[in-house]
Amino acid sequence: MNVQIVLAKKSADTWASVERKGDSSQNQPTGYPSSARNKTDFAKIDREFVEDKPEGEAAVNELFKSIYANGPEDTKRAMMKSWTESGGTCLSTNWDEVGKGKVEVKPPQGNLYTFMLS
Repeated sequence: MNVQIVLAKKSADTWASVERKGDSSQNQPTGYPSSARNKTDFAKIDREFVEDKPEGEAAVNELFKSIYANGPEDTKRAMMKSWTESGGTCLSTNWDEVGKGKVEVKPPQGNLYTFMLS
């Protein structure tokens, strides 16, 4: 990916560098000219994109933690019962299905596990 930026100078003299040096306003966020009534903090938007997001198995674990933490009691009960009774091979959030009887062990094929979310 290439990005080309063309800058026009106000004066004809040469630039010593592209970045500002020794200026006290250097730490201040850049104010972009805009006719918008609400000012946008572009530094905040940039920080949101820079945040490290979990990937792979860590992302799946975060998802299930979130479902358990924010779910109703039936969902928590279904997750605990299905995970415990299946020996960690099945995870369900559906208490109507899990509450009917014992959850059977479903050994994974390869590295896959069965997750049933409803």
